[in-house]
Amino acid sequence: MGNSRDIPGSEEGAAQRVEIGAKREGLVRRTLGFEWKDALGNGWRVTVIAWAFAAGIALGWDVGKGFEQRMIVGAGMCVLGAGVCGWIRRESTAIGMLVLASGLMGAAWMNVHYRWARTDDVLGMVNEEGAIARVRGVVMERPELRAPVTGLLGRFGYRKPATYFHLSVRGLVDERGKEVEARGVVSVKVDETIEPMRAGDEVEVTGFLRGAGSPKNPGEFDYRISSRGSGEAGLLSVEDRGQIKMLRKGPVGVRGWWWKMRAEMQSRACDWLLKDLPATKDTERDALLAALLLGARTGDLDGLDTAFARVGLAHILAISGMNLALLAAFVLWVARLGGRRRAWHAWLMVGVVLAYLMMIDVRAPILRSAVMVVAASLGLAARRRVHVTGLVSMSLIALLAWKPEQIFEAGFQLSFGVVYALVIVSGSVRARWFGEHDPDAVNGWRMCGEWLKTGLAVNVTAWMSAWPITVCQFGVVTPMGALATFVGAPVASVVMVLGYVRMLLAVVLPSGAVLVGWALVGAERVLIGLVRWLDGLPGTQVHVPMAGAWWAVCAGAWCLWWGLRRRGEGNVKLMWCACGALVVWLRWPVWARPMYADSPALRVDMMSIGDGSSYVIRSAGTAVMFDSGSSSVLNSAHRIVIPAMRTMNVRTIDAMVITHTDLDHFSDALDLADEFGIGELMVNEAFAARAGGQTWSAAEYMLNEMRERGVKVSVMHCGDQRTFGDATWTWIHPGKDEVYEKENDESAVVRIEAAGRVVMMCGDLGPEGADNLMKRGLELKADVMELPHHGSFNKQSVALLKGVRPSVVLQSTGYRRWRSDKWKGILPAEMKRYVTVRDGESWVEIEQDGKIQMGCFVGNE
Repeated sequence: MGNSRDIPGSEEGAAQRVEIGAKREGLVRRTLGFEWKDALGNGWRVTVIAWAFAAGIALGWDVGKGFEQRMIVGAGMCVLGAGVCGWIRRESTAIGMLVLASGLMGAAWMNVHYRWARTDDVLGMVNEEGAIARVRGVVMERPELRAPVTGLLGRFGYRKPATYFHLSVRGLVDERGKEVEARGVVSVKVDETIEPMRAGDEVEVTGFLRGAGSPKNPGEFDYRISSRGSGEAGLLSVEDRGQIKMLRKGPVGVRGWWWKMRAEMQSRACDWLLKDLPATKDTERDALLAALLLGARTGDLDGLDTAFARVGLAHILAISGMNLALLAAFVLWVARLGGRRRAWHAWLMVGVVLAYLMMIDVRAPILRSAVMVVAASLGLAARRRVHVTGLVSMSLIALLAWKPEQIFEAGFQLSFGVVYALVIVSGSVRARWFGEHDPDAVNGWRMCGEWLKTGLAVNVTAWMSAWPITVCQFGVVTPMGALATFVGAPVASVVMVLGYVRMLLAVVLPSGAVLVGWALVGAERVLIGLVRWLDGLPGTQVHVPMAGAWWAVCAGAWCLWWGLRRRGEGNVKLMWCACGALVVWLRWPVWARPMYADSPALRVDMMSIGDGSSYVIRSAGTAVMFDSGSSSVLNSAHRIVIPAMRTMNVRTIDAMVITHTDLDHFSDALDLADEFGIGELMVNEAFAARAGGQTWSAAEYMLNEMRERGVKVSVMHCGDQRTFGDATWTWIHPGKDEVYEKENDESAVVRIEAAGRVVMMCGDLGPEGADNLMKRGLELKADVMELPHHGSFNKQSVALLKGVRPSVVLQSTGYRRWRSDKWKGILPAEMKRYVTVRDGESWVEIEQDGKIQMGCFVGNE
C-alpha cells in the first residue's frame, strides 16, 4: 500500500499528522510560553484571515496599477486549493491558502479602490494647484461659522471666521455655461456669513476648487488618503457670499431627504444635551460635552484637547467604542428593568445604535464598535453564541472593505490594536498578576478589589498595545497613559452616562433633565480638573524618534508575547533580547549620527510651508531655526513643522533667528518653544524697536511670552557673530544707523560659513534694503542663497543675485507667487533652484571637505 503518509485519509497518516502537530505546538509553547490558537480562541480562523486581509491592503498601497487581475486570479486559485485541501482533510494547509487568498484580495482591492475612479468622479477632475470652478450640488449639512484653527499666535492673524459646509456635487459648469456630469463631495469655505440654508437645499457655488495634494514635507500626513476614503474631492474657497446662488429650497432626491433628517437629528441631540445647563462663561464646558457624546469638535476645545492627548486620554475625548459600549449597556439595563432577557431587547439595541450613528460624526472607532454591537445583538436575537475575537475580525474586514485606506490612519490602528489586545491579552495579564477573577466575591470590598485588579490589568494592556503605534505615528510615548486612563476613564464614564440620561429625559421629562444637568456639569468639572492636574505633572509625554512601520509591527509582536506569556514559561532571555534589539533599532539613528566621521559641516532644510518661511539649520549636533511661520497654512507648526522636525530627529532648538516683524516669519515661534524648547531667541535692532512698547502687536506679545518661558532674548547688531557647531553666523544687514520705512527693508540678512562654503539667508529683504546692502562694499559671494522676500521679482533682487553668484538658490513661496514666476528666464542654467511649492521640503548639505549635496522631498518636475 506504500507509506501511510501518502494516504491522507488513513488512520495511521492522521495519527502521524497529529503527532507532528503536537511536537510543533510544543516547540512553540516552549519558545513563547503560550499557544497562539489558544490565545485567539475559537475565532482564530477568521482572525488570521482578517489580519491577512489588512496586511494585503497595507502592502497593496505600493503595488503598481495593472496587477489587480493577477492578484484576483491568484486569490481564486488559492481558494480553489483551499477547497481541495479541505476535502482531503488537511486543515492547516487549507487555512494557509485562505490566508494567502485574503492577502491577495486585500492588495487587489486597495489597488482598485484607490487608483480607479469613475469618469464623472470629481476626484479625477481637480488637482492640488486648483482652478476656478462653478459647482452645482446639494447641501449636506447646515452651514456652520467656525474660527480658523491656528497656533498660539493665531489671534494676531488676519483670517476671520468662515462658513463651512459640504456639498454633494451634481454637476460642474464650464466657462461656456455648459454643465458637465460630475459626482462627488467638496468642502465649501465661504469667507463671510451667508444666507440661511438647510441640508438638502440645491445651490450653485462659484469659487476656487483645489484638490488634496501629496505630502511635501517628511512626517506630513498624506491628505490624498483621507480624501479618497471620505470621497471628498477638495476644498472650494469662496470669497463673496454673492457667489452662492440658491437653486431650490427643500430636499432634493432621496439623499437630500436623508441629509435633512440627519441634520435635524444632530441639531436636536445637541439641544437635548446642552440646553438649559447652568449658566457659565466657560466655553470649554459645552465643547467638551459635545465632543464626548456627539463627536462635534469646535475651536473652543483648543488647548484642552492637547492636554487630553499629552496625558494619554485622547481616546476618551475622541468619540469611540467606549461611548457606544456604555450606551448599549445603559439601554440593555433599562430594557431589563421590567423582567428577564427577551429577544426584542437585542432589536432595541440595534435601533438605538443606528439612531445614535445618525446623531454623531461617524469615525472608525465608533463604526467598529457599532458593527460589533449590531452583530452581537443579532446573535442574541437568534440565540446564537458569539465569539468576541470573531466579531472584532469581522468588523475589521467590513470596515476595510468599505474604506481600505483607513488602515493608514492612527485612529483606526489604535482602535483595533487596543481592542484586539484587550480581547486576547488582558485576561492573561490579569491571571498572571492577580490570579483568575473570583466571581464569588462575598462582599462589596472584595468585589471592588476584583474590579480594581481587572481595571489595572486592562489599562496596562491597552497602554502596552498603543505605544508602538503612537511612536510610529507621532514619535511620542505617554508614560502615565495607563494610570491616567485608570483614574480618568471612570470619571469620563460617569459624564457619558449622565449625558445619555439627560438626553433621554429631555425628551420625556424636561424638568428631570434640568436636575441631571447640575450633576453632569459637576462631573465634567471633576474630569477637566483631573486632566489639568495630570497634565501639570512632569513626564506626561516623552518624545522619541519616529519609528517605521516594521518597527511598530515587531514592537507589537513583542507586546503580544509580554501579555500572553504564562508565568515561568517561554524563552525569557530570547524575548528580552528581542526587546533590547527593538530599543537599539529605534535609537540607532540618533546614537550613530555623532559617530559618522563624514557628518556634514552644515545642513539647511527648507520646509514647504506655503506663503511663509521655515528653515532648520544644523551643524555638529546643534539646531537653529531661521524664521518659522506662514500666512496661508494655518497652524503650520503642528501640521507641518513639528512632524517634520520629529522625523528629522531634531530634539531641541538651540537658537531661533527671526528676521523681522511680519507674522508669516514667526507665527510658529511659541508652538516650537513649547514643543522643543528654545535656548536663545535672536532678533535685530529694528525688530526690537518696532516691538518695543506696542503691547498690542504680535511681535511684542511673542517676546514677552518667550521671556516668560525662560528663553533668552538677544538683540543682534550688524557685524555680530555667533558659532553653532562648525558654522559661524554673521549678521550683515541692516547696517548701523540705517532706518527704513518698510519692515521688509530692515529684515535681517545673515551670512553662515562652514567648511569654506557660505550660505546667505535674506529673509524678506526689500528693494531699498538690498540696494543699501550692495552699496556697503561687503563681500557678498555665497554658494547658497535664499531668494529675498519669497522670490519677489525686482531689479534690486536681480542685482543682488548677480552679485552673490550662488550655485544653489532656495525659494520658500506659495502658489500665488509661483504662478507668476519671473525668475525662470533670469537664472543661469547651471544655477540650481529649489522652490517649496514645486519641490516640497528641500535641503542642502555642506560636507566637511566643502562638497555640496542637495535634494528635495518631492523632486523637480
